[in-house]
This record gives sequence, structure tokens and C-alpha cells, in this order.
Amino acid sequence: MTTVDSGGQRANIDGFAGAIMLALTCSWGFNQVAIKIANAGLQPVFQSGMRSLLAGLLVLVWCRIRGIPLFRRDGTLAAGIVCGALFGAEFGIIYLALDYTSVSRGIVFLYTMPFFVALGAHILIPGERLTPLRTVGLVAAFAGVVIAFADDLSLPSPDAPLGDALCLIAAAGWAATTLVIKTTRLRIAPAEKVLVYQLAVSAVMLLAAAPFFGPAFRAFDGGVAAAFAYQVVIVVASRSR
Repeated sequence: MTTVDSGGQRANIDGFAGAIMLALTCSWGFNQVAIKIANAGLQPVFQSGMRSLLAGLLVLVWCRIRGIPLFRRDGTLAAGIVCGALFGAEFGIIYLALDYTSVSRGIVFLYTMPFFVALGAHILIPGERLTPLRTVGLVAAFAGVVIAFADDLSLPSPDAPLGDALCLIAAAGWAATTLVIKTTRLRIAPAEKVLVYQLAVSAVMLLAAAPFFGPAFRAFDGGVAAAFAYQVVIVVASRSR
């Protein structure tokens, strides 16, 4: 396996590095399961906002310990706020969606994100235009997702189509966040700073909106607390390391 280092040179990834990447991918993949579990005890929008708030504090502490500058003026503020707002909308919608649909369905619709990125990059990023062959492949892949879940018998509940639709909207929001990062000065900002923008703006936005979606607490217990802590510490805060 190879990757490209900061100097633009290809570098081999050894078995240990590959194993770490696989473990990280698996841990992040469990995120939607943790959200679904924690939704049983925490109202979705409130849960999402608190996740951003607490993870943001952990990232700030980590950056302070490591001496990573976050508040240096670099012309990224406007783009950072837009990125954070999109991030907040995306995750608020994901958390709401998993109140209606199953994790297995939701994650497939959520990971249609690359389709939206490809379409946006075709318009916004020179050199990433869709060729006729790429377009055919993109349409075929998207059609496969639609066909896979077109059978009403596979619906886990009558509300599942609403959750599925919300996951598609969240996928578009995720793609928009990615495109903002790729097409603004955020692309050269430290990854930790981009993450702080996302967490800080989304925390304010989601916690302000949370009262409109019902009581903050449902049937809170140890399992809910563990699932929530997993998201804060492992899924979000660990990205800054």
C-alpha cells in the first residue's frame, strides 16, 4: 500500500500503519451504531450539539499541550464559519435520521457522499471534471443504491423512508463541507484548526436549536453514557491526534 507524503513523494505504508488505518476505519464506522444507542437516552439534536461541545474542548486541550496554533490570523474565518455551519447541519440531520431508520440503511445512504462530491468537484474544481465514462459509472453506482432499498418489504418501520431521505440530505451536506475545505484557504490550514471550526460552530448552532426538538433527556443510562462517550473521545477528539 502507498500514500503521498507532505513533499508529494509516494511512501509505502507498512503492515502496522495499515492495521492502524483499518482499526480507525472500523472505530469510525461504529459511530452510527453509537448514535443510535445514545438516541435512546438523549434527544438527537441535543446529543449532537453536546458531542461537538465536549469534543471541541478536548481538541483545544490537545492542541494547547502540543503547541498547535489555532488563533493565528490566516484568512480562514469566513470559510471556517461556513464549514462549521454545514458540519452542524449535517450531523444534526444524521442524528435525527437515525431516530427513524436503521443504522444499516442509514449508513448506506449517508455514504452516497462521494457522488455529491464528484458532482460538486466537476463544477468547482478545475481538473476534476467528470468524463462520460466517469458519469456512467457514477449514475450506475447511485442507481444501485436506489434499487437495493426500493423494496418496501425491507423497511424496518413505516418511518424509514423519512430517515433514509434525511441521510441523503446529510450526505449532500457532508459533500458540501468537503468542497468548502477543498476550495477555500481551509485546504492549507492545520487539520486541527479546521476541526475546531467545525466543532465550535456546530456546538453553538445545534445547542441553540435543540430546545425546538423536545426534552434533552430520554431514558438515560450507563449504555447511553458509554455510547456518547465513545463518540466524543474516540470518533471526534481522536481525529486531532
